[in-house]
Amino acid sequence: MNKYIKLFEEYIEEKKKANKPKKNTAAKMKDVDKKIKKFAKKAKTAIKDVKKSQEDIKGDKASPEDKMRGALAKLQTQKYQADIHKQSVKKKELAVKSKIQTLKKKEKATKKLEEE
Repeated sequence: MNKYIKLFEEYIEEKKKANKPKKNTAAKMKDVDKKIKKFAKKAKTAIKDVKKSQEDIKGDKASPEDKMRGALAKLQTQKYQADIHKQSVKKKELAVKSKIQTLKKKEKATKKLEEE
């Protein structure tokens, strides 16, 4: 029993470390890139499902359930594309925020030099 408690405590500690907000912009952008890749992969599978269902419909092999699955796959594709768009906007936002922080640091540095 004690062994399981230690393992559970280690698991909780790992989760705490993983859930800490990242301050580094590069790390945040890397996370966004991972999300974009994940959504792109899901979108590709959804597109394959759409194409497969369209071929079945053309060949008159499709039942009404298959037609509905095709419609669902189309909606999922649209959803994943929207998610990819959201993540790309988030990435652009992070880049602009980073540039603003850099400019602020530059202004502070120039003020210090002027005061000295």
